[in-house]
Amino acid sequence: MKAKFDPNLNVTTKVLVGFPAETIVKVAEEEDVGLIAISSSGKGRVTKFFIGSVAEKVIHSFKKDVLLVH
Repeated sequence: MKAKFDPNLNVTTKVLVGFPAETIVKVAEEEDVGLIAISSSGKGRVTKFFIGSVAEKVIHSFKKDVLLVH
């Protein structure tokens, strides 16, 4: 996967255990991440008006930038 990105970018992949939103934010803060990119779930009829619960928790918990991709 790393080969798909600009070699100047620092891309890290991890597999962790825990509550998704809390774990994402905790690791991002520990590693001083400047941006979290996360996708919305897009499931169901009315979700075009809402974002996924994990994405929403990350957006409201992380004190830096979050890029939401739909």
